[in-house]
Amino acid sequence: MDTRERPRPRRLVVAAAVQPVAVPVPPPAPAAPGPAAPVPAAAGPGQSAGPGRLPAPGRVLCWQVATVLVTIASRQPLPVSAVLVAAAAALVISTVVRRRGVRLYQIAAGRCRFAVRKRRRWLPERGDKSRVLLGLLLPGSAAGDTDTGQGPVATISHPAGLTAIIRPRAVGTAPISSFPAPVALLRGLPADVGVQLVFHSGARSEGSVRIWLAVYAGRNLETPSDDELIPLLHNGLRRVRRSLDKAGVPTGLLPVDTGLAAVTALAHVGQGRDEIREAWRFWRTGTVSQACFSLRGGDESDLHRLADGLLSHTPGVAVTVTLSARGGSTDALLRFAATTEAAVDAAADRAARLFSATDIQFRRLDGIHRRAVAASLPIGGFLCRPA
Repeated sequence: MDTRERPRPRRLVVAAAVQPVAVPVPPPAPAAPGPAAPVPAAAGPGQSAGPGRLPAPGRVLCWQVATVLVTIASRQPLPVSAVLVAAAAALVISTVVRRRGVRLYQIAAGRCRFAVRKRRRWLPERGDKSRVLLGLLLPGSAAGDTDTGQGPVATISHPAGLTAIIRPRAVGTAPISSFPAPVALLRGLPADVGVQLVFHSGARSEGSVRIWLAVYAGRNLETPSDDELIPLLHNGLRRVRRSLDKAGVPTGLLPVDTGLAAVTALAHVGQGRDEIREAWRFWRTGTVSQACFSLRGGDESDLHRLADGLLSHTPGVAVTVTLSARGGSTDALLRFAATTEAAVDAAADRAARLFSATDIQFRRLDGIHRRAVAASLPIGGFLCRPA
């Protein structure tokens, strides 16, 4: 055996980098808290949830016309150019400046539309008065019964969709505050489904409030016909009634004759009230003067509390409060009706004082009272647009 000593392999020694000795450093003092990031407020009545919308088409049109006027003015003599530039400036200003919450260009456009449309109509004394009224408020509409499997329900077909009318069997002492909100009734339903809650107290009733509900299925390119919309309407109707049952508010289906009679009564079109006249500040049915108001923004609890008070403590004036929701948007309308304009104006002044103590914007819908009356009835007419 070979006893010679074998050479040992050389070991490669790598010098470790000298590490600095860690010296304990006291933790930095906590920085003073900065201002908290603003939390976006929930959308109130009449406000749309979600991202901001693009400018209204009317504003864009005004800007385009102003641009054209300035372009033309650059090629004209000085006097003509000055007039054109002044007109362009007036158009731009009208899209910015507001009067009572409404932009000036909207007021001007409303005045023009009001001046050219027919503002006086006659309803038949007998026969299909309710159907003629419905056609006036929702042009192109028709009413009939739809079978839901639990009985027929009054259904209104109109260019925007289908609407079914139902009614609660019991009413609480504070109807609006104790009733589920429209948005809560739509939870889990498609965006094409909408709800209208109509609360009404008569001029002679002693605090008695009646309620109607409208469940709406919106028409679109995928469901253009009534036959294609009926399943969506039935689903929405079933889900809304189930939610109301869970909230302790059982509802009943209204057949078409009963539903149309309710619409006629809510619009104050009865015996001897066959003439409909639309003025800038009022919508008149016979001797009854009516005015509509929008309620936007603010806290929902304030809206419900004050609306309940108006329903029960406005003597001599019929009060209708309508809460609507569809497609992520909500709306609230108030309508006063009395035999004199002075009584309506007095009720409006009192309501304005009440809402001025809150963040709710109270605005009279002058010039569009016919549209507003349609939106205040359980027929599927909305002032709010889907978000």
